[in-house]
Amino acid sequence: SCLVGSEMCIRDRICNEAGVKEQVFYRHFRDGADLAHKVVSAWVSDATKRFEAIERADTPFTEKLELIHRLGADLAAKPGPVFVEDIIRLDINMSGITTRTLRFMEEAQKRGYLRGDVRPEVLHAVQSCLDRLQHDAVIRHLYREPEFLFRDLFNIYFEGVLGTKAR
Repeated sequence: SCLVGSEMCIRDRICNEAGVKEQVFYRHFRDGADLAHKVVSAWVSDATKRFEAIERADTPFTEKLELIHRLGADLAAKPGPVFVEDIIRLDINMSGITTRTLRFMEEAQKRGYLRGDVRPEVLHAVQSCLDRLQHDAVIRHLYREPEFLFRDLFNIYFEGVLGTKAR
């Protein structure tokens, strides 16, 4: 048995599931970090294409926001907790996605779709925090269906927490 999170354990698990020998793994990847880098790079490329498609879509702005929120949630859900540690150590350039998201938010502010009195960087940071909350075991346990949690977080982000009497 191997230690969870160790590179050897991850390599062995990948080789077992793929039905290949260890030498085959090393023909494609230098080590576990190389594998993680290639996987995350593919995720970033896919996310960029999906984001561009959302930007180009001829749909109402609120629908675009929901699609972007779902995209962020999908990306946050991809890695398991063991893989996250490897990802954090990598030097993956996520600035392209962040820049596009901020530009999208700035344009939304100019058009009056998002509050203009909050910096886009703060809006982006709040969205990222809410995306991560969807994967918190304690919070998830409160909901029978993940869709209900998604809807609550979406409403908090886009409607705020104040009731109509407080607004």
